Amino acid sequence: SDGDVMPPHFFPKGLRQDSEGYVALIRDVGPWIKKVAAGRPYLAQNSEVAVREPGRLHEPNIWPPNSPDCNLCDFYLWGAVERDTNRTACNTMAELKSRITLCFKKLPRTRSSARAQ
Repeated sequence: SDGDVMPPHFFPKGLRQDSEGYVALIRDVGPWIKKVAAGRPYLAQNSEVAVREPGRLHEPNIWPPNSPDCNLCDFYLWGAVERDTNRTACNTMAELKSRITLCFKKLPRTRSSARAQ
């Protein structure tokens, strides 16, 4: 991505994310993170608050299973991308991935940054 929206990372079917998968994810998106951060620290604000003030953002039982990093921005982005990619059926996985990638490229920065506020 040339903008402020992280490029999509596709996980293999049936994967249960572990440390090796997380390292692969960081390997893929790390260059984008470093580019966007431009030398600034890049700890997510919600993660920072969760570390300093446990329980302030969510009660522990509200977190989605196996998704401790989900946040409101994730829900907005994936809702917008899902709506746009599923207007018509995809015939192949490659077609779906291509549509997802294109949606992320076309996502206006103002729409995504407004939802992150």
